[in-house]
Amino acid sequence: MAPKKSGKAKAKPKAENENKEIQWLESTLEKLALQQQKGPEWLKEPHEWHKEQLEELRSRLEGGLKSPSELREGLDFYLSQFEDGQAVGEDEFYIDKELYAELLAPVVEEKLAPYLRRPATEEEQATVAKLKTWSEVTPHGITKVQKVMQANADCAEVQEAGITRLGGLLAEAKAGGTAVPSAAAGLAPGAMCPVVLEGMDRFPRDPGVQRAACSVLRGIVVTDGGCTVVADAGAVQRVVAAMKAHLADVDVCKFGAAMLYAMVQKTGASSPERLTMQATKAYQTLAEVLLYHPTDRALDRAVRVTMPELKT
Repeated sequence: MAPKKSGKAKAKPKAENENKEIQWLESTLEKLALQQQKGPEWLKEPHEWHKEQLEELRSRLEGGLKSPSELREGLDFYLSQFEDGQAVGEDEFYIDKELYAELLAPVVEEKLAPYLRRPATEEEQATVAKLKTWSEVTPHGITKVQKVMQANADCAEVQEAGITRLGGLLAEAKAGGTAVPSAAAGLAPGAMCPVVLEGMDRFPRDPGVQRAACSVLRGIVVTDGGCTVVADAGAVQRVVAAMKAHLADVDVCKFGAAMLYAMVQKTGASSPERLTMQATKAYQTLAEVLLYHPTDRALDRAVRVTMPELKT
């Protein structure tokens, strides 16, 4: 009888799974180290400088940067000065101090101009008024709200009005409970969350939009099934980003912290939702929030209860 084949697939060689850029970097470092050992004493200093540059480059390569052909060719030439029997004298030796200049140049962040919300036009103001009194809570009705917000994607006031009204309708529909009645199926977490996040994403620098979104997301979290929907949709990352971008705005921070607090109350320590929270910079951001707003009692309580649950 022929031997049975193992059902396990052969593991791929480790080299195949490694980042090719890092493999090249490691190979180059090894060549430099070898030449340092075998070469003259004066060679150690320039080789050490190149090794330092390559180590500084490592994190950028790990982050996805591709090493340009000019860099590889430059290093090949540099190493060739002491390869295959070559031994260039110290006076003729070429170090090439400009080889890494462009790759390792500090990243200059553009300073954004202070944000100012554009005033709504008369037509947009009419749309805001319409959204403020919206009452249709069927899936079709909420889709209409979404389309109105999409059609006015460049108006922050419309986004804030739409998000705020959705939060109000959700609270009214639940009437103090945690479940959305079938008659208001459009307000179910899975239907409502994407609309809120779309509006939130359109104006990350607008505190009014971010305040409203954080508040409504908290309302979704405390709705049956809402916590998982919010976590899976990437809402935690957005709330943390909103707080970080608006640290000086106590209301953005307060509503953001309230949303995170609600998630902690609804989840267990090893739940997927809690792990999603811990994978963000929520802990660090909440610590910063405390420094900015040390006297706000409600915010202080939410932050101090939430932070220990997010520490890894």
